[in-house]
Amino acid sequence: MFRSILQSAGAVLLGLIIAFGLVAGVEGFSNAYHPFPPDVDPTDFAVCSAHVARYPAWLLAVCGLFWSITAFVSTWTATRLGPGRHPAHGYGLGGFLLGMAVFNIVILPYPIWFKVFTPIALALSVYWGQKRARGCKTNESCSLG
Repeated sequence: MFRSILQSAGAVLLGLIIAFGLVAGVEGFSNAYHPFPPDVDPTDFAVCSAHVARYPAWLLAVCGLFWSITAFVSTWTATRLGPGRHPAHGYGLGGFLLGMAVFNIVILPYPIWFKVFTPIALALSVYWGQKRARGCKTNESCSLG
């Protein structure tokens, strides 16, 4: 039982580490195409809100897609490595990621289409990620596709 608990915690932790790494990559990509002006304080909430309000629609669409890929990969990892490939590992991690994304979307002035699209895309990615990981056979190679 102790081994199962450790395996569960490790699976979710690895999925979380992967998610944080991928989110950092998405934010780096976003910053490369829509950087903060050099003379502003990015820790000021009002400045951040104004910056987000000026995001190009194409960049939001790409970042939303990348966030969805992040949710899929990290959920797949947590489910695949968890004992018995139980969906709780993926759903737990996916729920956390979805909650963080919704928090971000609610507090910042994103356009309505992004506020609708992103949670739906993330929820579908979480579902698909755990579903794909659970569908793998133990004796076969298991890919993300």
